[in-house]
Amino acid sequence: MKLPKSIVILGRKFSVKVVKHELTVDGKAASGVTDTVNRIIEIEHGLPLREQLGILSHEIGHATLSINGLSETLTDREVEIVCQTCRSVVEDFVKAFNKR
Repeated sequence: MKLPKSIVILGRKFSVKVVKHELTVDGKAASGVTDTVNRIIEIEHGLPLREQLGILSHEIGHATLSINGLSETLTDREVEIVCQTCRSVVEDFVKAFNKR
């Protein structure tokens, strides 16, 4: 299994790129970054697929909150809680699916 090259989030197509360059958010190292203006999600290269999927799920949360405007009303902490929840839900689903 590989990550998709693109994904549709709330009707908007985002490119998904695994990159070798350093990713940062607000000057801090990051494993994933979402650019909602250019509709690109970047994920750190060299991580196990399961970790990349978790990061993608988290970044989908960021894209969703940006598109629907909630990222403007929530605090940074609240945004991260929602995005980590997205990641946890997907990870739980994948675990359950793989047990079948």
